[in-house]
Amino acid sequence: MSGRFNTSSLRRAGVDDASSDPLRTLAWRLMLRVEMHPARPPSLSPALAETLEVVVTATGAARDPWWIIGSAAMALHGAERVDPADVDLMMSPEDARRLLRDRGMADDSRDKHESFRSHVFGRLTDEALPIDVMGGFHFRRGGEWVGLCPESREAIALPFGAIFAPSLTELIEITRGFGRPKDLLRVQIMEDLRGG
Repeated sequence: MSGRFNTSSLRRAGVDDASSDPLRTLAWRLMLRVEMHPARPPSLSPALAETLEVVVTATGAARDPWWIIGSAAMALHGAERVDPADVDLMMSPEDARRLLRDRGMADDSRDKHESFRSHVFGRLTDEALPIDVMGGFHFRRGGEWVGLCPESREAIALPFGAIFAPSLTELIEITRGFGRPKDLLRVQIMEDLRGG
């Protein structure tokens, strides 16, 4: 059985993907908090900035909320001790499928990772940094697959458009939930950034 992970609870869900039920999708969109990032625009490496500009263009036709997670999201929140090797783009399965199709790529979700999986997956490798497009993202926690659905969505204003990420507080909880040693180091960096 799959679940949903958010910072207020770990819910069990009978449906793997919130976007598969139109009423749940509508409720999800209505409950989602979107807020502008309060800090000044982050200082990003040229490769990350170039790749995020591609993300802004590629997500222009998205119908559902999307987020940048992982180390790129940390950099967007101002973490200076991270050097993202790729950009993790989390979307609905429908939007991920459409984005990959528009880029002439096929869904490669058959390649399962022991700790992470997505209903739709593709890696865009022609950019300054690879972009992992993940539709219906899940991670393994306590022996079960848990669907990730952030509750917050902060718009970080950049010269070429807005990039969306979970709030720093929620990103810390998401990263802690992944549980790998490198994730726990990232949690410490973010907690230092947050001020404790």
